[in-house]
Amino acid sequence: MPSPDPRVRRMASECLGARTRILARVVTGLYEDALRPHGLKLSQVNVLIATASLGSARPAQLCQALVMDSSSLSRTAERMCKRGWLAAGGAPDGDARGLAYQVTPAGHELLDALWPAWLAAQRAAKKELGQEGVGALERFAPRSPEGA
Repeated sequence: MPSPDPRVRRMASECLGARTRILARVVTGLYEDALRPHGLKLSQVNVLIATASLGSARPAQLCQALVMDSSSLSRTAERMCKRGWLAAGGAPDGDARGLAYQVTPAGHELLDALWPAWLAAQRAAKKELGQEGVGALERFAPRSPEGA
């Protein structure tokens, strides 16, 4: 039986936080479906693209660019290194603070191969969101990995 409490009914029907999470799942699903034949998840593609955009990226840079916690990045990057798409090494500027990730030649080949699938997912997402939805995303989340 539905709650008689009007506050509960209002929160259930109007919560923008819940709707945003649903939207994220729907849009992510479009990309996941398109990327599945390449053996990738959207989170992996995001790490790959951000790393390629930056050229060489420390974990903290990727976490900031992708608004991702360090443990999630670590798990994702570890899998990608095992698949040969990323390499972890010293920072190219000789900074002793630790490792940096670079996209391997296999990772660049993968980016080339998944380009058509990414474009198809991008078109589908834009169609679903409409111009107004795309505009709202661009206003609220205008960053890009190279801006990190």
